Amino acid sequence: MAKRKKRRKHFRHLKQPDRDRIHALLKSGHSQEEIAEILDVNPGTISREIKKRKRKNGIYDSTTAQQKAYAKRLNSKYQGMKIEKYPELRKYIIQELACEQHRSPDEIAGRLKSLGITPRVGANAIYKW
Repeated sequence: MAKRKKRRKHFRHLKQPDRDRIHALLKSGHSQEEIAEILDVNPGTISREIKKRKRKNGIYDSTTAQQKAYAKRLNSKYQGMKIEKYPELRKYIIQELACEQHRSPDEIAGRLKSLGITPRVGANAIYKW
């Protein structure tokens, strides 16, 4: 009889109902492995969730966990991140914005592409930055 390979579960973000169930199951004394099986996620997901999102007093609360997850996701990517990461790109954009022609972000983004300057950013990123 051939052994079947264990299939990896697809990743998904936990949502408020998932966090509510984790909270209730932890309160009723279930282990992290049991909770993972019930929610059909990897046990590591439950472990990380509890570790990262518990309160300062060490107790996991679903409402607090949801607020922490929302704040983390909101702040994870901000516009202009690439511009700030590459000083040469930042310097070029400032130079082009301040030049005599006062180039628009659309022109700057187009020139980055035509001149082959990397990394490139889009006009929207320049506008928001």
